[in-house]
Amino acid sequence: MSPRNSRPRTRRQFLRLAGCAVGSGAVLRASDGARAAATADWRFDTGGPVFSSPTVVDGTVYIGSQAGGVYALDAETGVRIWEFETSEPVDSSPFVVDRGNETERLVLVGCEDTNLYALDAISGEERWRVETEGRVQASPVVGAETLFFTSDSDGLYAVDTADGQQRWFSEYQMMSGASPTVVEDAVFVRGQSLRALDPKSGWQRWRFDLGSGTYSSPTVADGSVYVGDRERTGGPNSAGNVYAFDAETGDREWVFDTDEFVDSSPTVHGDTVYVGGWKTRLRSDDGGSATGSVFALDTDDGSKRWQFETGGRVLSSPTVAGGVVFVGSWDGTVYGLDESTGEQLLALDTGGKVSSSPTVADGRLYVGSNDGYVYALSAGVSGTSSDSRVQLGTLGHTGSKRLPNSFKPSSRLDGFTARALGAGGALGFLAGSGLLYWGEDRLD
Repeated sequence: MSPRNSRPRTRRQFLRLAGCAVGSGAVLRASDGARAAATADWRFDTGGPVFSSPTVVDGTVYIGSQAGGVYALDAETGVRIWEFETSEPVDSSPFVVDRGNETERLVLVGCEDTNLYALDAISGEERWRVETEGRVQASPVVGAETLFFTSDSDGLYAVDTADGQQRWFSEYQMMSGASPTVVEDAVFVRGQSLRALDPKSGWQRWRFDLGSGTYSSPTVADGSVYVGDRERTGGPNSAGNVYAFDAETGDREWVFDTDEFVDSSPTVHGDTVYVGGWKTRLRSDDGGSATGSVFALDTDDGSKRWQFETGGRVLSSPTVAGGVVFVGSWDGTVYGLDESTGEQLLALDTGGKVSSSPTVADGRLYVGSNDGYVYALSAGVSGTSSDSRVQLGTLGHTGSKRLPNSFKPSSRLDGFTARALGAGGALGFLAGSGLLYWGEDRLD
């Protein structure tokens, strides 16, 4: 697997439209009114659908593709800097870490070939990898000097960011594309339950059983944890919730019934939670279709401030920059909504469904689409994503994660694999290694 250089293709359409009147808790819909076309900055063809969410660091966009690869693109021009080829799709969003300079910067990303890769951020060369028993679709996150990521067939891994050596492992059986979220004193991970774990040992602090496994990743803000879920309905009816929990105790603070499945990952900006949903709509003319909404909820009590309806599922996680909420939909559009009112301010029409979660850096929005392209466009704001999802790096982020000066990435280890410990259901140490293994509680 080696990096390659080439020039990307360019051009795409950017559409701006007027919004509609809104009141407290109002439901708004995508406008069918006249649109003014604008010229795009650039787009890059990856050759396959892009579910991965972009990470933007020092003028470089890092993103994966279903075509089987990780890309580093020039944020200004879209020119490919390098490509790391994989044998299977990359749905995971890259996480970038360094020790204060580019020469010690790593791109951490999962792949459906069962590996978690650490790549040199400048060259794209592989530094090390962690081999697991299942697909690594979810995105990795880093806290202190520990990398946390999930594999959909075995569980949650905690490994050293320097060389991929395992620190601990917690087994679970639920397939879930949800990414873990880490704060200073806890790691939050969900399967069919939401769990808070000690980041140093993997010891379970609390657990809350949810309705079913979804792709909704938890986010944390001001001492609360927020996550979406589906209800088990046993039929075509859509039902789901957004939950808020006390991050320390796991006590439920509130729950909001969206009447839609929630696979989108919530994000918090100020005193508002933003999240997407989707529902099946049975129609006699086409046999059924799906629509989706963006919800804005009060962080204190979960009351709805506004709801914006799109023409497709909203699996994308919103981001907030300069007072605008940006989010993608399966109707092929990336929307920009007023964060206070939900009024539609802009829309980017792509050639495919948008599952990727957008990231805004220095006034420019980056996002992937199922049409195979990575898009860049002026967001109409001067800022950068400032919501909890991007700040925590759960699905894409801006700026690299700064590690302590003790962090030293290892030289490339040809053939090295940090393998998972077998499921033992006990607390113990791997003889001679000092590595702690915890496998008593399953994350099911």
